[in-house]
Amino acid sequence: MLIGLEIRGLKEVVQNIQRGREAMRRENLKNMKKVVAYMEREIKVNRFSGPRGPDRLGVGQAARLVVTRTGTVGRQTAGAKGGRARASITGRVELRGNEAIGFVGTPVKYVGAHERGATIPARIIVPVRKRALAFVSHGSAVVVKWAHRPAFRLPARHMFENERKKQQPTVERFLGDTARTVTRVSNGEPA
Repeated sequence: MLIGLEIRGLKEVVQNIQRGREAMRRENLKNMKKVVAYMEREIKVNRFSGPRGPDRLGVGQAARLVVTRTGTVGRQTAGAKGGRARASITGRVELRGNEAIGFVGTPVKYVGAHERGATIPARIIVPVRKRALAFVSHGSAVVVKWAHRPAFRLPARHMFENERKKQQPTVERFLGDTARTVTRVSNGEPA
């Protein structure tokens, strides 16, 4: 007597697996969009607080945060005064095969200097529209033809990276929804 296993419904199993693949692609994209929007808002609110206090929230290469499907996803504020850096922080999602990859960043160059640290070179400051520079130094008014600003080191603040580390559990929760949905669909249950 031969003991064996008979598999019935192979066609249904293959259909469920195909539906699971389609669901994975859809869920990856949907959940990555949620992650990117969440991280964009958190970085703007927690890391770029200006004189008005926390503000609600094009991606460039100066500083960016990459979040992958596997959950690779930072509190030190930039002290933004004008809001240009905060306003420039945006996110986008790219779909590469079945993998959704999210980016959060800014094209503003000085944000990259704050993120990674930089040495700002010395320079001579000269008036552009007037004949002299006028400013207050140590409580007294100063009027000069030019001023020398010495070189200085801008320390790395790691605003994006620190927010990524802080928000890692939340990102994993968002991306865990993808796995649960794909498992349900692959088992023939509704999404």
